[in-house]
Amino acid sequence: MKQETRFCTTPDNVRIAYAATGKGPPLVKAANYLSHLEFDWQSPVWRHFLDTLSTDATLIRYDERGCGLSDWDPPDLTFDAWVRDLESVVEAAGVDRFPLLGISQGGAVAIEYAVRHPEKVTQLIVYGGYSRGWGKRGSTKTIEERQAMMTLIKHGWGRDDPAIRQYFTSQFFPDGTMDR
Repeated sequence: MKQETRFCTTPDNVRIAYAATGKGPPLVKAANYLSHLEFDWQSPVWRHFLDTLSTDATLIRYDERGCGLSDWDPPDLTFDAWVRDLESVVEAAGVDRFPLLGISQGGAVAIEYAVRHPEKVTQLIVYGGYSRGWGKRGSTKTIEERQAMMTLIKHGWGRDDPAIRQYFTSQFFPDGTMDR
């Protein structure tokens, strides 16, 4: 499926990449962690999902700040900044009323956006979202493991290192297989 990629600028001057695919009424998807507008179409995790969502709607999605085609070194990585990113994308895309989809981390952003802009959101869909962030739930061991993963991402992302690729692949496909 062909997508049209565009860029908008947030109030704090962060460049956000967004894209539209499909035909029909708009469906806006809040960004979730580690997105990439181009590479997600090749991903066995996202490809089928994006294709299905774009079948009967114009799917509008974006790379959050620090990911994909958006600015990689933004000055602010707070929850409020993520909500402002969604506000900027909606404004730039020119959609007035739409269903809003939040997956995982995007769930909390979608909920906050809907609270701030109830006149725009016709339906709120949250899939795999959570009410508390990863640093507030789970055991101490789980939180420490996630902090270690964040450190690995910070220092290893983008390196041509098969050990790092193998680690992340094992997190998404623990049995070593990828259904295509």
